[in-house]
Amino acid sequence: MSEDGIESLLGNDKGSSEGEIGVAAADAVAMVASMDAAKSNAEVAEGVRGYLEKQSRLVDLQLMHFDEERRLAIAAAKRKRLGDRLRIATQLMLALVIVAAMAALIAAFYDALTDRGVKIEAFAVPPHLADQGMTGQVVAKKILDRITELQRGSGTVRATNSFANNWGHDIKVEVPETGISIGEISHWIHDSVGRSTRVDGEVYYTNTGVAVSVRVGDYPTIEALGAEADLSKLIQDAATRVYAQTQPYRYGFWLASQGQMDESNAVYRQLYAEGNPADRIWALNGLANNEESTEKYIVAERRVLALNPHFVLGELNVAQADSGLGHPELALSEVRAAMAADRGIADETLSPSGRALVLNAGQEIQEVLACDYQAANLMAIEDVKNATSGHTRDLARMQQAVVLIALHDPLSATELLDLVQVPKYRRGEIRFSDLRIRVAAEGGDWAGALSELERSNAQYPRETLLGRRSRDPVFFAELYAHAGRYTEADEVLASNPSDNYEGWRARGRVATLRQDYSNAEQAFTQAVRLAPSFAPAYKDWGDLLRAKGDLTGAIAKYSDANRRGPHWADPSKSWGDVLLMQGKLHEALVKYDAALKYAPNWAALKAAREAAAKRSS
Repeated sequence: MSEDGIESLLGNDKGSSEGEIGVAAADAVAMVASMDAAKSNAEVAEGVRGYLEKQSRLVDLQLMHFDEERRLAIAAAKRKRLGDRLRIATQLMLALVIVAAMAALIAAFYDALTDRGVKIEAFAVPPHLADQGMTGQVVAKKILDRITELQRGSGTVRATNSFANNWGHDIKVEVPETGISIGEISHWIHDSVGRSTRVDGEVYYTNTGVAVSVRVGDYPTIEALGAEADLSKLIQDAATRVYAQTQPYRYGFWLASQGQMDESNAVYRQLYAEGNPADRIWALNGLANNEESTEKYIVAERRVLALNPHFVLGELNVAQADSGLGHPELALSEVRAAMAADRGIADETLSPSGRALVLNAGQEIQEVLACDYQAANLMAIEDVKNATSGHTRDLARMQQAVVLIALHDPLSATELLDLVQVPKYRRGEIRFSDLRIRVAAEGGDWAGALSELERSNAQYPRETLLGRRSRDPVFFAELYAHAGRYTEADEVLASNPSDNYEGWRARGRVATLRQDYSNAEQAFTQAVRLAPSFAPAYKDWGDLLRAKGDLTGAIAKYSDANRRGPHWADPSKSWGDVLLMQGKLHEALVKYDAALKYAPNWAALKAAREAAAKRSS
């Protein structure tokens, strides 16, 4: 037998001593001997039984002891494990608190460093005014309300980082706190490293009334003096002067939207003289927008482009103005060049959202020049939706109304114009009135249109002259002609320059109404010579030939117009009318359906198609 086998038999292990082995062996031998003796001796048997009972009780006690020790050890282990967990959790919580505090501190510093907003603190006011409810916080809130009103009315596509002092949209009243708090710590950080604009001040009594004194950063103190009864007005005046002092470009824009053109121009001129390079560009752009004459407007915008050739807004403004002057070929080339150039070098003075708006407007100009009024309407809807202020939204709605009129949808145009707050300045009022005139004419109410024109002419006699950006004299010549007032129509047309494409179209259309077909054909020939790639004059020429009875020639011109303006409904509708006259009902229906794709709400087109369908059935 091996040594391992022996050790196994004896129950020994390498940690037992020789003494313990000897005692155990002796006990075992004695027990064996006692057991043998007990078989023949009752007294020995009784002693063995007693011994065994004692040993059994001892074993039970040992087992109880071992069990108690085991349970105590387990409980101790559990307590230790719980303690370890609590210690780890506490350390984690402390670490999280420290991390959160550090993150909050970093965020506070970052917020302070990037803060360009306005913090209006509670004003100091006399106790008498505070008792009447005009507390320091109330004064601050009134200042806030006025500044917010001006800010909302002066939204711009200009990039915020191009302003010398940009406020953004973070304008709020700060409520003073007491004691040390997170708010106070944040306030201290903003005061220490922030770049926000702080507005504070006081209201105090003078010998003649009250004064509202306002301090804005390092700017000179603003004071508004007057009677106590006019305190609210004084606060509003002071807030307006704060805005004018700190946000000159936006203030000039707001003044123009209110029709205060002279005051707006004064702000722009000062900004041009004293502002940074971006201020000079936008100040010139503001002066251009305030020009009454289209020619002067273009000259002013070209001054802007001389300072910044990548000023895409100016390029598109020039293109639109050239289109209004009757130079569509030039306008289209200018729009395409501006859009292509912007893809190469973006104008950094435009905000990202402003750039999207401007390029959307440029796309709309292209679609209008291509007579794709459905696509132009989609662009116009985006312009309305993304307008930067209420004023610009109303201007966008008025522009969309022009597109809807071209789509022969006077009902939608009327609904849109009903949403417009009529501009408060002369040029805006006239433009709005002229849109109403065009809507009435499109609906067939020539008498109502002429009546509105005469009312407008009486109110603004200067605006009847050619060259005013607010009017379209070409349209009014046709309006007079439809009323049989050819002398007045001729007076309007005589003032049109010889390079005006729309002027030649109007001459031809008026001559067609007079059945002066020879002069009409000469006029359309001249219009086509000026803009050979544009569709409208070909369509007008087709109308002339149809009036003469040359249906074949009319179809040829409508075909020319359709090739140049494939998404324009008018040539297809007129083509269908001629086919109907020729008795070609099926072909007429095809043309009417083609037209309906691009002018689905045109009432006359729907009626013509319905009549053709009845005749063919």
